[in-house]
Amino acid sequence: MQTKTLTLIVLGVIGCICGSPPVYACSCVQTPFDCKQLAAADAVFEATVESLDVRQGPSPSPSLGATYPERLVRLKDVRKWWGEAQDSIVTALSEESCGYTFRTGVRYLVVAGRRADGRLVVSWCGLTKPLAEAASALACVRSFANSVKPGSAKRSGDRTAVLLRASK
Repeated sequence: MQTKTLTLIVLGVIGCICGSPPVYACSCVQTPFDCKQLAAADAVFEATVESLDVRQGPSPSPSLGATYPERLVRLKDVRKWWGEAQDSIVTALSEESCGYTFRTGVRYLVVAGRRADGRLVVSWCGLTKPLAEAASALACVRSFANSVKPGSAKRSGDRTAVLLRASK
C-alpha cells in the first residue's frame, strides 16, 4: 500500500512539473503620473465599454507557439485624441497576467500600444483609467491636442516636445 501511495505521489509531482504550462505573474513599477508618459502611446482616446469577450490571441512569446486567451473589449462612442482609435482593443485575461479589468458601460481614457498584428492593446501597468479617475492624464491630453494642428505630430518625438511644454 505504501509503495502505491509513494508511486502516485511521485507520478503526480512529475506530472505537475512536466505537464504544466508556463505561469506568468504581473509586476508593475508604479511611478507618479507625468505628462511625458503619454508620449509613448500609439493611441489615446476616450470610449465606453460595450461588451467583453474572451478569445484566443497570439502567444505572448514566440517560443511558446500556441495561442493565448485574451479579453476582447468592444467599444462605442469613441473620441480620438491621437493615433488610430479602434472600436475594439485587447488585454490579457486577468490582472495576474497584466490584463486591465474593464467594466461594461464605463467610459475610459484608453492609452494603448500596438501589437505586431496591428491590434491595440492595454495592460494593467499602463495609463488607461476610467474617465472619472483620469483628470490629470486628460488635462495633459487636452493640452497636447490643443497645442498641435491635427495630423502635424507624426512621431513620438513631436508628442514629447509638445507634452514637455504642456507639463511646465
